[in-house]
Amino acid sequence: MLNRTIQNNNAVYSYRIFTNIPKCFNIIIMGKTLFYYIFKEIITTIFATVFIFTMVFLLGKAFKMMDLVVNRGLSIIDLTYLITLNIPYLLIYIIPLSCLIAVTLTFINFSTNNELVIMENSGLSPVNIIKPVVLSGCLIIILSLYISNIARPAATTLFKKEIVRIASHQAIATLKPQQFNTSFPSLVIFIEEINGTNFRHIMISDRRDIKNQNIILSKEGVFFSSQDRNTVFFQLKNGTIHALGDGGKNIRTIDFMIYNIKIDLLNITANLKLSDNDMTTPQLIKAFYKKDISPDKKLNIKMELNKRVAMPFSNLILIIIAFGIGMNTIRIGKIMVLCLGMLAFLSYYGLFTIGSSLVEYKIIPSFLGSWLPNLILLPFCLILIIQIYRGKPLYLFILLTRWTEQIKEMAVKIVNKEKCKS
Repeated sequence: MLNRTIQNNNAVYSYRIFTNIPKCFNIIIMGKTLFYYIFKEIITTIFATVFIFTMVFLLGKAFKMMDLVVNRGLSIIDLTYLITLNIPYLLIYIIPLSCLIAVTLTFINFSTNNELVIMENSGLSPVNIIKPVVLSGCLIIILSLYISNIARPAATTLFKKEIVRIASHQAIATLKPQQFNTSFPSLVIFIEEINGTNFRHIMISDRRDIKNQNIILSKEGVFFSSQDRNTVFFQLKNGTIHALGDGGKNIRTIDFMIYNIKIDLLNITANLKLSDNDMTTPQLIKAFYKKDISPDKKLNIKMELNKRVAMPFSNLILIIIAFGIGMNTIRIGKIMVLCLGMLAFLSYYGLFTIGSSLVEYKIIPSFLGSWLPNLILLPFCLILIIQIYRGKPLYLFILLTRWTEQIKEMAVKIVNKEKCKS
């Protein structure tokens, strides 16, 4: 009798296991399907948002640069190239905002379609939902690190060189009489009369050699460029050179019949001075370890190096904040979710500005100044994740919900009073 009871119990236990196996497989398969679904929705929305914001900012740039096409004869191809070189610089600031908005909108959409309710009721924990969110953030970090450390410095350097090259090429066509022209670096040109490529009464301040600066006056001359358009020539006739040597202590006057000024555009672009923002990361590290570097320059380089790593990592923090806020859409409403998302974004850049200012005034070290927004927002992210795992909203969200309800009630009362009066 005892053996039969044990056998029956084993059979019941075995039956329960076998009947639950399909459910286990369903949860596993459903978990994988939802993982790829959430990941695809987030990545697609992020890139779509980045594309939209980039197009909006580029249109603004294009309108500003149309003056180069209309008044300075710049070709549409050159304009398109210049605008394209601005994209990496814009992406540094567009990607964090796009990540926050995209993830927030994704989870608002999930809430609208009741997908969040289905996910929670299907046995999936918030940990399963956050995995594709974190993976998306990690991929965005890798992309942002590449843009911040390699693509943006290279594109900015090319942009400046292209501007100098185009300005130099167009300078001959756009030289205007009785105006000071500074299109050529270290040269200031004033021409009284221009007739085609011929001119009369020209003055040129040549400061390409700091130790030996020249002021050249000429009655007439002609300007032209070489066939490869890499060299510009000013051929001056019947003029005088006032040479300032030894920092202006010695002055020599030289009369000439014909004097040629050669401007090598390739040399100008090759020796173009780069700021800390324009240098690549290896160039910044090399400049940091120079012996004759000033303390202020060293501080700026340290700040720039830290910023190039801190800003990409902020994308993951903002994505997790957007996830935490979006998961509470049902409790606090869509409008409040969007407002909180924008508040988080403004808080990040506000903290970043404060950190940069404190570093400039040497109140805090450069590392702390660059990572200040991440260090302050990271605990908020952890609290959000813990509360979502527990299935409870933040007390802040509860307060905001109460305040919005009170505001709505007050607005309804005011409207009803106005109706009664009328």
